[in-house]
Amino acid sequence: MRLLYLHQYFTFPEDSSGTRSYDLSKEFVKKGIDVTVITSGRAPGSDPSQQWSYMERDGIKLWMIDNEYSHMMSIRQRIKSFLRFSRLASKKAVEIDADIVLATSTPLTIAIPGIWKKWRSKIPFVFEIRDVWPEGPIQQGYVKNKFLIWLLRKIEKFIYHRADYIVPLSTGMKADILTRVDVKNMEVIPNISEIDRFEHFEDCDIDFDFTDRKVVLYAGTLGPVNDIMYVAKLAQRTLPIAPWLCYLIIGNGKQKEEIVKFCKDNDILNKNIFFLDPIRKKDLPSVYSRVTMGSSFVWDYKIKWDNSANKFFDTLAAGRPVLINYQGWQADVIRENQCGFVLPYRPTDEDVQSFVDYMDDDALLAEQGKNARRKAEDYSLPVAVEKYLSVFNKVLENRKK
Repeated sequence: MRLLYLHQYFTFPEDSSGTRSYDLSKEFVKKGIDVTVITSGRAPGSDPSQQWSYMERDGIKLWMIDNEYSHMMSIRQRIKSFLRFSRLASKKAVEIDADIVLATSTPLTIAIPGIWKKWRSKIPFVFEIRDVWPEGPIQQGYVKNKFLIWLLRKIEKFIYHRADYIVPLSTGMKADILTRVDVKNMEVIPNISEIDRFEHFEDCDIDFDFTDRKVVLYAGTLGPVNDIMYVAKLAQRTLPIAPWLCYLIIGNGKQKEEIVKFCKDNDILNKNIFFLDPIRKKDLPSVYSRVTMGSSFVWDYKIKWDNSANKFFDTLAAGRPVLINYQGWQADVIRENQCGFVLPYRPTDEDVQSFVDYMDDDALLAEQGKNARRKAEDYSLPVAVEKYLSVFNKVLENRKK
């Protein structure tokens, strides 16, 4: 089987972002699949005068195009970047021999080269949805123009109806999609708890020492959607009643400067809340092994409850309880498996005290860490790979009929 994998932001373990596509690709290769990836970036040592660069790693073939993108960009700049990549990737896709094409969002525009490849080469197209878009930006108020909302939803339906299979990353995403689009072929394949990476790692040289303190780790983007100001305000409230409890924030984003200023102004910076720049994905297991709890946070929008954040699955793989501030399927997982703590988005003093009491219970934390590790088995890489192989076989069989 020859797989064309479209992912605008394909990353490796030495990068700071999630490695779902890399982990899946590597395992697909082990299963005998010929994997070619189209992504952004530039291969090491390549000629900068050439538009495309090429590299191979772990049996994966990668075509890479320079395409500027950053979370610090404006909406207009991001859209321009998305459309440029989509246009160039569409041209490259038709040059590559493949039996099936898999495109993974975000952005939603990654589906365009997938659909184009399907039409030109008469092969099936599988679309993986990492975030419900455009419904997320619409509900958050980023998109307000009624005509634009209508147009974006039309584009969403156009893409979903042209995919041979849809792969959302959570049951919540699946349910949300079905409220707007009639999709028959859909398989939920959640994000991956990369157990092997978290059990076999080298100690990193990241220096932090929290002797005799309990540590809540957040490792990810500090943007509006993540609302890490929530953590800063939680730290402000817990410092007087639990000075032994602290928070380690690793990452960058639009809100970082504002959050750090809040911490300085309220005299909690480097007292019970600490900030580090982004680190390599391969160093995360070492950091998780030295903290008490992992975490994931989102804005108070119900649509965001459906997210499938790497942070949640990394925490489970590390055998640590997970803290979240939202409801939905992840809150259900935590409660049903007793593997973490769910805080309300607007916690009362009683809620904060309950969380402090939880963090002060060593026996409970140890037991819930074990529960988290057991639950990670359900989201392991082998499970995700087998689900994907089943999807690939289904769409290829349907093509023969």
